[in-house]
Parts: sequence; structure tokens; C-alpha cells
Amino acid sequence: MPFTTTDFQLYVAQAIKRVLGTCGPQVQVDDFDETTRKGSVIVPGEDAQLVWASLTISGQNDESKALLDDMTSLWVALVPIGVVLLGLVLLLVLYFSIPSRKGFSLKKKHAVVTVRLSETELGPVDVLINNVGTSVQGAFDELPISSFEEQMRINYLSAVYATRCIVGGMKLRRSGHISFVSSAAGQCAIWGYTAYAPTKFAIRGFADALQMELSPYNINVSVLYPPNTDTEGFKVEMATMPEEVRLISGTAGFFSPQHVAKAHVQDIEDGQYATAVGLDGWMLCETLYYLYLLLYRCVCSRQQKKGKPAFFYSVPVNDVCLCLGE
Repeated sequence: MPFTTTDFQLYVAQAIKRVLGTCGPQVQVDDFDETTRKGSVIVPGEDAQLVWASLTISGQNDESKALLDDMTSLWVALVPIGVVLLGLVLLLVLYFSIPSRKGFSLKKKHAVVTVRLSETELGPVDVLINNVGTSVQGAFDELPISSFEEQMRINYLSAVYATRCIVGGMKLRRSGHISFVSSAAGQCAIWGYTAYAPTKFAIRGFADALQMELSPYNINVSVLYPPNTDTEGFKVEMATMPEEVRLISGTAGFFSPQHVAKAHVQDIEDGQYATAVGLDGWMLCETLYYLYLLLYRCVCSRQQKKGKPAFFYSVPVNDVCLCLGE
């Protein structure tokens, strides 16, 4: 928008009035060039300094106002951009927070990254306790297939992923301990646990096989079979637990997390393979354990008689010796 002679006259008059008030001197504007925006102001000699001061002060105020207007315009332009960027960040957070239904890949998922960062900051992992789980109970034909898949990923495969990340370092150091938290449902399955119990039996089988593989490297493996425990997760289960499951599981004991954790830590220190809590757990653990040893020794003896190599468990389970048949 052009700045005309009239605008210049008005600007000078307003500047004098703004600073000196209505008692300011009368002036005359002359020779204003609209291209260069330069002009002359004719004033009485005794008022020249007053008029000059008025124009200077008014000009500084106008510059500050123009700068403020520019800053306001800049903020008005940046606010929509900021809102868009914030929205993109929130979408990314939501995307990476939602569990993926695709198969887990150790090359691109979080397990390897998390373990590597922890080892970089804190040093190598000496003891790994795989303690994560969720439980959805109900009649087999009423449970959605997604419940079976989800519980297998969380309860079983999570332990496989974490163990896979650290076992190489433990074998190189020839030391370490890996613990798996199964469940009393991993000893004896009951009604309503068709999705949950198999994941805990899988943990048990994984630990049994892994213990044989890692014993020559001086790496201990242990399994905890916790009963009903007063945890936040169990409270969530109770809220949706079917009446049949409630009646059956109610016959077992109820223990504090501190009691269960203390028992397992003590067994880890003592080199025990299995930790059972309560009389029911102890009976299931000991009975099945010795039946398993008896069956396994029978198989190994048969292999040895055929002249084939066989692994023998000795008591305690942590000691494994290789016996070659003659």
C-alpha cells in the first residue's frame, strides 16, 4: 500500500500530538517523495528540537509495534505447523505402543534392542528371570482364537525372545542363571485353562530342555510354579473369572508376592531347579519330578544297552553327566 503525502502529513501531526499533546507547535510538510518516502518538515527554530524528539520517539514506538506484529504473524503461521507435528508424534507413539499381530522377528523388534542397551549401561546379564504373563479363562469353545495366540505370545514366546538375547553371552562367560515363572496351572491344568495352561506347560518343557543344553556351560536353569498369588494381575483375573474356575482354584492356597518371591530366590541361591509353593505345589512338583526322572532313566538305560549315547540326570538336576554306552 503506497505511503502518500497525506499519510506523511497525518503521521507528523499524530507524532507531535502523541508526544507534546494539543499544545504542540504548528508545522508544515513539504517536498515529500512517495518513491523514497522522504520529505521536509518546516518548523519555527525554537521548536525544532521538540518536533525532532517527537518524531524520533514516535518512530521508535512504530518500529516496536511493527516488530510485534511481525512476531504475531510468525506465531500465527507456526501454530498450525506445530499442531500438525504434534499430531504426527502422537500417531507414531500410538503405532509403536499397539502390540503387533505379526510374527516376532529378533532382527527388528524390541527385545534385542532393550537387552543390548541394558548390557551397555549396566554390564552383562548374570541372572534373567522371565516373569510375565496374562490369563484369560473360559470354556474352550467360547474363547476367541485371539486369546490363545495372545497368551502364547506373552506367556511363552516372550521368555524365548529374552532368553535368546542373553544366552550367547552367558555361554561365552560360562556362568549365569535363567529362571522361568510358570504356574501351578503348568503342573495341573483345570477347567477353563485351555488357553492359559498350555502356555505354562510350554514354559516348563522349554526349561527342561534348555537345562540339559546349558548345564555343560555352567549355566543354571530354574522354574517357579506359583499358586494363587495376591498380585495386581490376579485381581484382574478375578474380575472376569468364570464361576467354575473360581470354585476349583478356591480350594488351593492364597499367598503373598513376598512369600513366593522369597522362596524362589532362596531356591536360586541353593541351585534348586524347581520352586513349588504350598503343599499342593510341592506334591505336584515332587511327584511329577521323580516320575519324570524314573521314566527318563529307563529311556537312557535302553539307549545305553543299544550302544547309543545317552544323557543321565543326577540329583540335583543341575548336575548332568554324559554316559556313553559300551
